[in-house]
Amino acid sequence: MTKAGYTEKEAENLIIRSVEFFKEARDEWWQAEGKASGRVYPLCLGAVGPYGAYLADGSEYRGNYGVSDEVYGNFISAAWSCCGTPAVTC
Repeated sequence: MTKAGYTEKEAENLIIRSVEFFKEARDEWWQAEGKASGRVYPLCLGAVGPYGAYLADGSEYRGNYGVSDEVYGNFISAAWSCCGTPAVTC
């Protein structure tokens, strides 16, 4: 998202907000019809994909990202820290 012009904080907030939208819609549906119909309670799942997918240069298929372990580790740590926020945990 940063390549699209968003700051890292804005990108994080967009991810969090999209999960909040899902949770609101899920809870409305669950109360209106899901629970009574015996359906399984929906979960919101996400994934932290390969760094190469973030680079959008095909490197996720080669595994050669061309960055140091520190840069790669910082990317993964930031991605996982967003996933662990209370808003995202469902």
